[in-house]
Amino acid sequence: MIDLTFHVEDDRQPAPVIRHARVRDERDGTTLAHRMLRETYHHLSVEVWLRGRRVLVLKSEDVAVAAPAPYATQAPAPPSSLTA
Repeated sequence: MIDLTFHVEDDRQPAPVIRHARVRDERDGTTLAHRMLRETYHHLSVEVWLRGRRVLVLKSEDVAVAAPAPYATQAPAPPSSLTA
């Protein structure tokens, strides 16, 4: 198990929101960071820290982030290559 600290930059807060989580491995930590970033369009970036060292930075422009509900747009689904 790995103890990670997440610094979530939220445009509604004056300073990053600090979250802590214990995960199985680096992959689970990365997955959790992506999930935190996509929770709301207010989350601008997530930094992942391990033992006082920053090990990962995700920014909203690098990841598909949830849009506010009234403005949400969805691209049409690509045609399926599977036919029944």
